[in-house]
Amino acid sequence: MHLGLDYYHLGRWDDAAQLAVEGHTLCADHDYRFYAWYFHYIQAVVAAARGDAETSAALTEEIARWATPRGAHGAQFFAGHARALAALGDGDPEAAYQHACALGAPGTVTPYVTIAMWGAMDLVEAALRTGRNEEAAAHASAMRASAMAELSSRLELMVLACEDCAGGGDGDFGIGTRLSPKGAAGALRLLPVNTVAPHSIGITRSICH
Repeated sequence: MHLGLDYYHLGRWDDAAQLAVEGHTLCADHDYRFYAWYFHYIQAVVAAARGDAETSAALTEEIARWATPRGAHGAQFFAGHARALAALGDGDPEAAYQHACALGAPGTVTPYVTIAMWGAMDLVEAALRTGRNEEAAAHASAMRASAMAELSSRLELMVLACEDCAGGGDGDFGIGTRLSPKGAAGALRLLPVNTVAPHSIGITRSICH
């Protein structure tokens, strides 16, 4: 599960999708129904990132169909993240904003909901694209206050990108010069897979997602 997700974040989407298929097959063969939704999630975000909103929607619907009657809120949160990402890729920022807000209100990085950190950039981007500049700035500030930037170089890049795009950075978009030493070292691991262009949140997400 975690290796597939790591491949997704590194941009190795073919590998992530293949591992998700293998994982889902194992779940079916051994009746591990609880874990199946997680592999659906990996497939859904890969499809969303590739612009295949229809496939992503079918996968998130499958997650919701299993999770809702069981009160599996964690699985529902993950489905919401995939839906937000798919809506952004499909050119529907209003829908993306609503899905992203389901993970936590603007200005709050919901405690104990890991996916709220991963979906924070989606909320900021959707807010900006729908003219909710104050909400975008509030969420970027909340990301900084949550100390999530200290957890990994990817999250640090995400926080810096959101601060700049929401108007809370220093305005020169020199994200690379403001990374911590740990963050700069970690960013090098991502560079062979993705192109960094921090002046655009839509392109910067290629390194953060």
